[in-house]
Amino acid sequence: MIEPFRTRTLAEQLVVGSVFATAGTATGIWLPPGLMAILATVVLLRLCWLDDNIQHDLLPKKRVPGSYLESQRRRGLFRGPFADGQREVRCSKLLASQLRIQTHAWHVYFWAALAGAILTGLPFPPVLSALAGGLALVASLRGIDRFAEAQATVLAGRPLAARELASRGWLADFLVNDRRGGS
Repeated sequence: MIEPFRTRTLAEQLVVGSVFATAGTATGIWLPPGLMAILATVVLLRLCWLDDNIQHDLLPKKRVPGSYLESQRRRGLFRGPFADGQREVRCSKLLASQLRIQTHAWHVYFWAALAGAILTGLPFPPVLSALAGGLALVASLRGIDRFAEAQATVLAGRPLAARELASRGWLADFLVNDRRGGS
């Protein structure tokens, strides 16, 4: 059985995730296509940067690197709608969990913006636009669920499971360099 605190928190985080989707959809609807393409590129770069930090700087280590601690102190890196935004985090898995929550939020925003852009103006036939926009919207809704679950877990004081921390999603797998060498 799910404890009452977790249920209330999960419901609240679903609303927060829906705000990201609403903002993304509004962006996709109202921005011109050129500006939307620039914004999508910036979002994808942010996703790659966050994922690189999780995969290569935090997961292999037991303690948070000093540069991350300094960044938390200097800029208040995790303030806002994300879990544990007001206290310094010294556990690398918990910090990686917070960064993973941010990637979920950016995924929700990206897919919702893509859905809005497709449904309002890309030069596809109406049936294809509806299908592609619907698929992007479904991806955004699945992201809201992942965001809310991860946020509720971190708010309960636990880091995400190793499987959840390591999963990047197919978009990040496609775009991120693994630093394994070779070509």
